[in-house]
Amino acid sequence: MSKQESIGMLSILYLDKGDGKLEEFYAKREQEIAINTTEVEGMVASACFLASSEDKNLIKSMFPSYNDRKIENLRERGVFNIDNALITSAYPLLGKNIPIEWAIGLSDIAKAVVSLIETKESYVNERRLNAFISSEQYRNVFPSLEGEAISYLTGKIIESLFELEILKKQKRRIKLDRKKAFELISLDEVRLSSYLMFPKLDEWDRKKSFHFIHLIKKIKGAERDEIDVFILRAALISGFSYFKAEELFTFLLLVERDGIISSPVDEKTEGPVLISSDYSVSFLGSASPLIALIAEPVRIDRMKIYQISKESILNAFSLSYTDEEVIRILESVSDYKLSKMLSSRISIWYEEYTRISLERALVLKTDEKCANIIKNIPQMRNYILEELSDGIFIMDSLAEDEWREILKDASFEMMSETKGPEFNYSRYESESPFIELQTFKEINAERRIPYDEKIRRRLLSEIREKEPMLRKIREMLVLSGVIFDSTQLERPLHIETADAFNYMEKHRLIERAYKDKSLVLVVENHSGKIAAGNVEMVESFEEGDHMVLGHKMLSISRLYRVALLPSSLL
Repeated sequence: MSKQESIGMLSILYLDKGDGKLEEFYAKREQEIAINTTEVEGMVASACFLASSEDKNLIKSMFPSYNDRKIENLRERGVFNIDNALITSAYPLLGKNIPIEWAIGLSDIAKAVVSLIETKESYVNERRLNAFISSEQYRNVFPSLEGEAISYLTGKIIESLFELEILKKQKRRIKLDRKKAFELISLDEVRLSSYLMFPKLDEWDRKKSFHFIHLIKKIKGAERDEIDVFILRAALISGFSYFKAEELFTFLLLVERDGIISSPVDEKTEGPVLISSDYSVSFLGSASPLIALIAEPVRIDRMKIYQISKESILNAFSLSYTDEEVIRILESVSDYKLSKMLSSRISIWYEEYTRISLERALVLKTDEKCANIIKNIPQMRNYILEELSDGIFIMDSLAEDEWREILKDASFEMMSETKGPEFNYSRYESESPFIELQTFKEINAERRIPYDEKIRRRLLSEIREKEPMLRKIREMLVLSGVIFDSTQLERPLHIETADAFNYMEKHRLIERAYKDKSLVLVVENHSGKIAAGNVEMVESFEEGDHMVLGHKMLSISRLYRVALLPSSLL
């Protein structure tokens, strides 16, 4: 095929003109297209597709030999217009597409660790736990991994569980927050890997880590001496830098076999799940979080074997599953009918479990007049577990800080400290989100606003926005007096935003702010720092990558997110 014919063929792959024939054409000529597209075109197209941008600086950093003229030649050939995931994935940006058929993954290790701690936590302390993960008994659970490797990885997982506050120390004992643990092992492989490898990240670095790990999992068939190049490409595309290359191997995201490095293929559950008369659960593929919840791992290999026991079923009961729900879970994962012996045994265990009911609470005592007021505060209804008699309430102890604030706002400001023994449970059983957002920095603390300081502090504490930039914007609106009532916090913010993965949209919003001085620009950099102001100068898209915001020169490509706001709001 001539060069001209190749170019003609590739032109059909450029942005779809609406004829709907793109996928059909590709399906018929996949190999032909790959052969007749140069490696340079394929790699650059792949990079731009994965990064969702045509960023000169990105291309230069990934391919140092490409000068401006070479990049311009690629643009003229239409390389940046290729808009098809299938064609871009055919090129060696992240390896030679040599997959490793099977290798044990981080997800199965994490589920096994959580399951084992759940079933043994009644007598586990840190010393015993370290001794257990170094024991031959524990290593035998993972026959395909070397003993030292699995012990070291398990230690890293446990460190992360402590940092995520899924594991907590209670005097000499270690306590597992079962709810958070179950939420963790229910995450997909990318998100699970992110939280275990990088337990302390703010929200936007967390999103970048998802993108980074997603790209690492695309590495297939790298030689040992070139793997660092592929890892660097994933880091540059995602904008993520908080990693150590060796830990990608420690956490099993990359595996070397016969001199070739690839990321293992994620396995879905496949084949029958067999629950035997000895209460063992056997299956191929990845472990369901529900199996890890109600059974203890015995052997984690290509064939997984878990064991149902009284202690393991207690985990499910502790998470408010009933015997009927546990039986229904087992029936849903099994390809065979559950034995009546096992069903009746689970029901007997549940009957034992429900004989004694325990509830941690606080007793609130007051006079009849105050009791009537407290009962009629709408927000308090969620925290009163039971009214024993006139003026005596059983309160939710885990939410004490919350209902104390409600009572203070209702003029009950002179409340005594809670008497009685202190519990050291912190809040491991509270209904908090899985990983709470790290908030930062007070802004403009001395600014005066036209309403009561107490109301302002209360409104700031009620902001529930999880995205750092939107949270910061709400704080600005509260400090400016634009938001002066709790109901306003519930309204969605209709604000134009653009993030790092859409460079052209980001540039468009900056141009708008430059031309329209009634708008201010709010910007966030890669480390989460936020600034707001008028755009005083911006280089055109063709000229370069800089702007001036409030007398400060900023690189547009380094801004993680931008948003437009009317200047009157600030």
